[in-house]
Amino acid sequence: MGVVIQCELMKLKHRGRIFGIIGASLVVAGLMVPIFLLLETGMNDWNTIFVVSFILSAFVTQIFLCVLSGEIFTQEYEQKTMNVMLMYPLARSRLYYGKMAVMFMYALFATVLSALFPLIAISIVNIFHVSVTEPFTFGHGLTFVLLLIVFSVTHTAGSIVYSYFSIVRRSTLLKVLACILLISPFGGGETGENVLFRLISVGIMTILSLLFLIPTLKTLKYEDVG
Repeated sequence: MGVVIQCELMKLKHRGRIFGIIGASLVVAGLMVPIFLLLETGMNDWNTIFVVSFILSAFVTQIFLCVLSGEIFTQEYEQKTMNVMLMYPLARSRLYYGKMAVMFMYALFATVLSALFPLIAISIVNIFHVSVTEPFTFGHGLTFVLLLIVFSVTHTAGSIVYSYFSIVRRSTLLKVLACILLISPFGGGETGENVLFRLISVGIMTILSLLFLIPTLKTLKYEDVG
């Protein structure tokens, strides 16, 4: 499985996907500043800022993973390289998990940057235009790290849905519709809703996404390599 991960990372490195994530994260940080200024009365605590940051982060990460799944799975079928990979002396489930491990790495990277950059931008703006008066405590830092981990895992679980529509039901349209549906739990409701409510929402989404894992592995296991 390590060889699969290494090969996938090398392919994506040559395509400059990391720079795409950095650029999108900077754009999100730029969008966060006017949102912070316009919603000054509604964004006066760090938890609310976390919620808005991760809503914007979800848009970036889910769209990126939807596109990435096309490169990791769909293009392999279109270019007939998947048939070659399925003939490797490697369990097909390990091949799948290797590709999904790469998806998790990029999900983590995208989530960290697209959530951290806006937080840094808000912290700088707050120095000159004070709206958040409460100090950023160690507890806030732990909450932010917890959200990074949970949302990264959640986004990766969403990637299972994209892999399903790349392996079982190969449809770009359905993949795009799935992307819209997977973003919805992050963006619904008021910005002031607490972090626990958000975690419950994405937790439900994660469980539902995992239901696509079994049929995906089953199809890949019995895939005809002829």
